[in-house]
Amino acid sequence: MRRLRIGQAKLPEIYVVSDRAEVAVAREYGIPYLVKPAGWDDEKLVKAVMMRMLWRRFPAIEWEQVLGISHHERESLTIVSPVTRKRVKGSNGFTASSANTGGEGYRGLDDDGTQVSDDDDVEWARESLDHAIGTTWEEDVSIEELQRLKVLPTFLDDIATAIKRNLIGLQWHDGWNKKLGAPMGRVGMGSQAPNLMVLDVSGSIPGGVSKTMVTLIDTLRTQANADLIVTGDRSKWFGINDAVDPYVVAECVGGCNEATQFYKILADHVCGRHFGNVVVFGDDDAPDDDRFRHDQKNKPYKKMIEAGTRFDNLLAFDTHFDKVPGYGLFVTEINPDIPIEYNHDWVKVMKRRLR
Repeated sequence: MRRLRIGQAKLPEIYVVSDRAEVAVAREYGIPYLVKPAGWDDEKLVKAVMMRMLWRRFPAIEWEQVLGISHHERESLTIVSPVTRKRVKGSNGFTASSANTGGEGYRGLDDDGTQVSDDDDVEWARESLDHAIGTTWEEDVSIEELQRLKVLPTFLDDIATAIKRNLIGLQWHDGWNKKLGAPMGRVGMGSQAPNLMVLDVSGSIPGGVSKTMVTLIDTLRTQANADLIVTGDRSKWFGINDAVDPYVVAECVGGCNEATQFYKILADHVCGRHFGNVVVFGDDDAPDDDRFRHDQKNKPYKKMIEAGTRFDNLLAFDTHFDKVPGYGLFVTEINPDIPIEYNHDWVKVMKRRLR
C-alpha cells in the first residue's frame, strides 16, 4: 500500500491498495483508498489519474490512443472514503445512524465484502475519481514533468533523442602515446552549435495540430536550445533568450503562407550562422511556391550561401509524408547533402479538427 503521488503535485491523501489485506489496513486506519485494477501497473494507474488534466490542457490530442486507456476503464476507478456517521436515538429506544456522504460523487457503500456493523462510527462510500482529487493539483504539473512521466506523445521524445544524438560532434586528434610507444589518437568533444526550429501554423495545417504545437513549442525549443521561427498568416522570430508568449505565437495561426517576413527573418537572423539541427514542422506549402513570385527578389538563399550559412542535420516533421516541409526547403537549398530524419507519424495522435 502506498500513497498516490504524481511528481510534486499536491494530491489529496489517497492510498493505492492492491488486495483485500491492504483494503483491511486502509479501513482500520480510516484513510481513503483506490483499488488498483487487476493487471494494471503503477504507470498505467498514474496515466489514468492524469487523464482529465491532459484532456483539459491538450484537447486536440487523442488521449485514449496515446495512453492506451479507454474512457470506460478510467470511469471504473473510484475512491472509497470514510464517512462519519451521526447516531440518533429514536423514539422506540433504538439507535439509528445517518451518514454524511459529503456531497456529489458518492455511490453508496463499498461492495468488496467488508461489512460495517451497527457499532461502527464510520461508513465507507464510493466517490468518483475526479471529484475526489479535484483540480488544484494540476497547476503543479509542468510539461517537463509530463515528459518525465512519459504521458506525452512520443514524437516529443523523438525530437529530444535525435537532437541529443546529434549534439555531440566528435573530433579525432592525432598523437603519440609515450607509455605504449605507438601512435594513438583520441576523440574529443566538438563544438555544440545552437539549433533552429521552424513551426508552420498556416491555414492548411489542421487546427488540432496548430493548437497543440502552439502550446508545446516553447518547451520544445527551450529543451532543444533552439531559436524559433513561427510562420503562418505572419512570421515571427524568437531568439534562444527571447520570451515566447503563446498569445503572440497564436497570432500567426491561420491564413495563407506568408513569405516576405519569413525571408527577412532568414536574412536578418539565420544568414551566416552555423546551426547544429534544424527541426521543421509543416506541410507542402512553401514560400517558394509560384503564388509568391512577387517575393522571389527578396529570397536570401544566395546571400546565405555566400555568407557561409551552415546546417548539420535536418529533422523533417511533415503532416502527411516522409518529406521536407515547405518551410524547411531553404535548408536543402543551402546544404543539398544534409542528413535528414523524417517523421510523419507525429500527427496521428492529434485531432484534425477542433469542435
